[in-house]
Amino acid sequence: MALAVALQLGHAGFRAAVPARHGAKPGLTVAGSRRPARRSRGRLPAGATVGARRRGGRRPRVSPRIPARLRAHPERLALLPDFTRTAAATGVPSELLEALAWQESGWQDNVVSRDGAVGVGQLLPVTVSFTNGLLKQSLDPAHPKENIRLAGRYLSYLLGRAGGNEALAVAAYGQGLASVQRSGIHPGTRQYVADVLALRDRFAA
Repeated sequence: MALAVALQLGHAGFRAAVPARHGAKPGLTVAGSRRPARRSRGRLPAGATVGARRRGGRRPRVSPRIPARLRAHPERLALLPDFTRTAAATGVPSELLEALAWQESGWQDNVVSRDGAVGVGQLLPVTVSFTNGLLKQSLDPAHPKENIRLAGRYLSYLLGRAGGNEALAVAAYGQGLASVQRSGIHPGTRQYVADVLALRDRFAA
């Protein structure tokens, strides 16, 4: 039951701007890539700092095209190693996870939607419960590092269901997989997907 609700709602408090058109084909896809997971690359901008370092004392590299607002908040930029670790552990592209979380919350842990979606990845309680079941753990979305792990695992699940299609997985993340399968991708969701994929390219080298 929890799985069905999670797939119906999606884990974010996202609302499509326009309802689905009548007669939309179930499983409708949008153009997207099936690129293998890889870490974001690039150089740290002058003066930028990251809280955690890689083994050997080197700081994680940051794409010079990341949003300026992120560079302006070192406490948020310090989460980058957590995205990198989660991406490596779950097999999702790091830049896609980073972009999705930026679209959802701007990497802020204190953002709560009116539907109760929490933190960095804007996770609904039912999605937290479902994803903790996948992880066989009890992670707390109120903690940004654990929220990122939950978001990464959930995105990995959606990528699996979408056959690796990043655009379709992102649509399911925002709209809900069951809704996408039943009525197709809503017009508002298409814009959401386009925004996330544009951000993905900015987070990538």
